[in-house]
Amino acid sequence: MIVCFVLLAVIMMMLAAWGQKMIEGVEIQRSINTYQANTIAFERENERIALRFGRCRTLVDLENELVDYLQEVAAQRMSTYKILAASFGQQGPLPDCTDDCRRQLNAITDELLDRLRAAGEIDPALTTAACHTALFCTVTGGLVALCCSAVSGDTLPDLPQNLRDNLHRSLRAGKPKAALV
Repeated sequence: MIVCFVLLAVIMMMLAAWGQKMIEGVEIQRSINTYQANTIAFERENERIALRFGRCRTLVDLENELVDYLQEVAAQRMSTYKILAASFGQQGPLPDCTDDCRRQLNAITDELLDRLRAAGEIDPALTTAACHTALFCTVTGGLVALCCSAVSGDTLPDLPQNLRDNLHRSLRAGKPKAALV
């Protein structure tokens, strides 16, 4: 009888261990699925951004492309941006896909900035970091405004022009200053 209880206890412990391994396996699979989904989301957004930035030859082109992009995101892919925002907001090391995609996005943006600088569209006194900040602030500010308006049901008819104006003021090549007499 005691042998039966011991065998039953051993079997129960083995089942518990097996169950724990199954749970760990499911958690690992979920992590892999999340990683793959985030990688695909980042890559697709970078492709979309590269296409839009590739069409920009002037600051006005960039302003229009950014506003159109934000409106497209708000209408079609806001959930993707929630995933991306959560990934960028994580504490601790980010997954390789995040770093890789961020490097790719920086390269896309740098190419655009170089092209616009060469065309005299961007103030040459601005650093690349300042230009990145201006673009980042315009995009994130626009997304936040669009999210809030979607939740509240308010319309923001002036938002597109305000975003264009802010980006233009942030990046435009300075006007020549009159010589002081």
